[in-house]
Amino acid sequence: MPSSEYYAGFFDGDGGIWVQHKMPSNLHEYFRVSCEVTNLEKSIMDALLADYGGHVYQVKHRTGQRPFYRWVTNRKGAIKFLESIYPYAIIKKNRIKLALEATNIQKNRKMGWMEKGESRYTTEQIKRLNEIIMEMRADNSHRKRLDGGKMGPQPKTAQN
Repeated sequence: MPSSEYYAGFFDGDGGIWVQHKMPSNLHEYFRVSCEVTNLEKSIMDALLADYGGHVYQVKHRTGQRPFYRWVTNRKGAIKFLESIYPYAIIKKNRIKLALEATNIQKNRKMGWMEKGESRYTTEQIKRLNEIIMEMRADNSHRKRLDGGKMGPQPKTAQN
């Protein structure tokens, strides 16, 4: 089993995390934390699968290109994974922190029988979960943090 430090570095480079807000018409609304890692090496994806559950998919790109693999997990597997790598993450540390905050709100929602249309979340919880989603969207690219908000390489300017 690779270490949490190794997984954190791997996730910082090739991982993704998101919080989804779902409101199916026939069910109660819910929020779900999911994460994924993509890479060309299937052995790493299999190790993540063994350690945290989820699914591994082979993704075929274009003709002639080597396929890559995607490990995806949500709910308990995502929480276990994110809690284990949080102390070691660098680039995606803030996103992990926000996702873990969302899971704590999840744990404090109402449980048991609900009437149709009744929410398991308080108004304050829904507001904060939506704020987390918006913060994660705004923090979507690690390049924003590394180059002061400028995406990608900047054109060179002529010096006088």
